[in-house]
Amino acid sequence: MIEETGRNAEQAGVPVDLVVPWSVVGAVVGFCLLLAVLASALPTWRSLRHRG
Repeated sequence: MIEETGRNAEQAGVPVDLVVPWSVVGAVVGFCLLLAVLASALPTWRSLRHRG
C-alpha cells in the first residue's frame, strides 16, 4: 500500500515529505553503540579478572 501511495503521488506530481522517526533512529544507534562497547570491553575485563 505504501508503494501504491508513492506511485500515485509521483504520477500526480505531488511532492511527498520524508518522515523519519528520529527518536527511534537515535534509540537504535544508541543501542548499537552500547553493544559495540560491551563487545569490546567484556573480553578485556574477563581476561584481566582471571589474571589475578
